Amino acid sequence: MKRQQLVVVAAILLVMNLLMPSVAMASAPATPTQESPANGATDLPPQVTVRWTRSNPGETYRVQISQDATFTALVTDAQVTDAMTWTVFGLTKDTVYYWRVNASAGGQTSDWSPVWNFRVTNRAIPAVPTLVSPANGTTGVPASPTLVWNGVEGADAYDFQIAAEPSFGAAIVQWYGYVGTSTTVPATDLQEAYTNHFFWRVRSKNPAGASAWSETWEFRTAP
Repeated sequence: MKRQQLVVVAAILLVMNLLMPSVAMASAPATPTQESPANGATDLPPQVTVRWTRSNPGETYRVQISQDATFTALVTDAQVTDAMTWTVFGLTKDTVYYWRVNASAGGQTSDWSPVWNFRVTNRAIPAVPTLVSPANGTTGVPASPTLVWNGVEGADAYDFQIAAEPSFGAAIVQWYGYVGTSTTVPATDLQEAYTNHFFWRVRSKNPAGASAWSETWEFRTAP
């Protein structure tokens, strides 16, 4: 009889050992860690991408973005798989948004992350810049031309393009986020076009967005 009891106890212990790993696997995943935008960030564009870290492969994330810290005025309530980012569009200027994220796996869900916030810019998209030189149609321009345009109030940076055709379908030079209102383009950048006839344009930008492109001007470098 005692031997039978020992066998039963041993069997129970064996079953418990087999079940313990399953219980451990069913535990809730770790709470995701937010990365960006930084908590309290300001002057962000109306299109914002929130980012967090992943604890384990195969997790599903729920991300919420709201206009209030209690998440009753939700802008986003999304399920995200195979990614650690979510982009929200069309946010209202000069408005604070709150966001949080949790993780789910194996039927278990983590706690919500801390509530972070960010503020969308209250600035307007800057005006279109005007070109200065080389003047439209100029010939005999140096092989390394200096481009100049007028600065725009409220602009943080400028994008400019140079192409061998006015549609800019295959721009030879494309500089984005350039700080300044003039630049000298290396001659080697233009030599790849195998032409001396070029077109150029500029646009201004800040966190609210980018302006339309300026007029397209053309110039010819010295043969």
